[in-house]
Amino acid sequence: MIKSILLPTDGSANSNVALEYGLYLASKFEAKITGLNIVDIKALEGPFISDVSGALGFSPYQNHLQKI
Repeated sequence: MIKSILLPTDGSANSNVALEYGLYLASKFEAKITGLNIVDIKALEGPFISDVSGALGFSPYQNHLQKI
């Protein structure tokens, strides 16, 4: 019936529960599991832009991503 299962994960408690259900269903249906890791771009925006703006000699401000 189910041949493959896509399991997106972001490290949250909800995604861990989804992982448990996915593993259970995969074992029952002998399905293949594909994992998909989700990264929040907002968590990366600040440090990345600070590094780039500092390397270019600009003041490191938040939310420069839209301007660059």
